[in-house]
Amino acid sequence: EAGWNRLVFVNGAYLDELSSLPSLPAGVKVTAIATAIESGDALVKEHLGRHADFKSSGFTALNTAFIQDGAVVHIPDNAVLDVPIHLLFLFTSQEDEAVTHPRVLIHAGVNSSATVIESYAGLSEGLTLTNTVTEVLIGQGALLRHYTVQQQSEDAYHISTTEAVLSRDSSFSSVVIDLGGKLVRHNLTARMAGEGASCTLNGLYMVTGTQHVDNQVIIEHKMPYTTSRELYKGILDGKSRSVFHGSIIVREGAKKVDAFQTDKNLLLSAQAEADTKPA
Repeated sequence: EAGWNRLVFVNGAYLDELSSLPSLPAGVKVTAIATAIESGDALVKEHLGRHADFKSSGFTALNTAFIQDGAVVHIPDNAVLDVPIHLLFLFTSQEDEAVTHPRVLIHAGVNSSATVIESYAGLSEGLTLTNTVTEVLIGQGALLRHYTVQQQSEDAYHISTTEAVLSRDSSFSSVVIDLGGKLVRHNLTARMAGEGASCTLNGLYMVTGTQHVDNQVIIEHKMPYTTSRELYKGILDGKSRSVFHGSIIVREGAKKVDAFQTDKNLLLSAQAEADTKPA
């Protein structure tokens, strides 16, 4: 929508002339991460690289080592955003074997409410790799709606890692949609770090040809009285394949946890394959 707040990145670089922030309430900060790092932003100093573990993930380590650009989104305490924040990452490079490492840091303050959309799209057919990492911090009583839409080219490799940390009585709603890409892998972790926290994780993948989409989803209930709902659905045609691995972890002492997980697939071809491993 024309009225959305939008940052645009082309081939991994922020473009101010294509970006627009027409309706940000006072105190809300949406900026390119390279600018925030250069200015010594306190939020970046405190949280960047603290939640997505680069020691246990090679792709996260690669992203951390090659941070070039991305976005920092800060929603202050008690702020309510009626208009989404849209982070648009475009690939237009005509060169083969191009690589980008976008980085996103989202902080929702106490009792705030906001919607953040990450879109990844390819405007060229060359062989590309996008390796993106998003760290999400949700304050006490806050509500964050987070959408990820992947519409890259048929020759694109897309690896994404999202780490969300939920405080007391906060709520995290996630929707992951995959419509493009040759080989796609999503690592999504929601950590229920405060009593009364809740999350809803939904996903949709529609693949055909030889596309491969892999969703690895972890919900960690670290505290009691937390709730999680997880629903992923896929439609597969041709020789495509999907993998869904969902883990719900309940730590010692996390009593009265309410968790539910479902993955459903519709196969339109005898050669399509959907592998599901709930745990």
